[in-house]
Amino acid sequence: MAEPGKGDRDLAERLASLASLMPVFKTQGYKRQVFLVNWGSFDTHTQQRDKGSSISQDSQLLTLGKALAAFDQSNIASGLGSEVTTLV
Repeated sequence: MAEPGKGDRDLAERLASLASLMPVFKTQGYKRQVFLVNWGSFDTHTQQRDKGSSISQDSQLLTLGKALAAFDQSNIASGLGSEVTTLV
């Protein structure tokens, strides 16, 4: 699991690497793959709302949203936009 508060780049880089690999697997004939990316720590209890903390739930959800948007755009750009399902 990623270190809480490590910032946007850790998750975004993991998803970018994954997005760059998926077209390769498709060209090799793989029809289904399942990938798991662990990141963050959402069991915040006392830090639900952002009070300047990079590990608050607000901060983590913002980071997650940005990284997932970039991941989606990468999949669309590689022609896999309608072939990838993301569960969070």
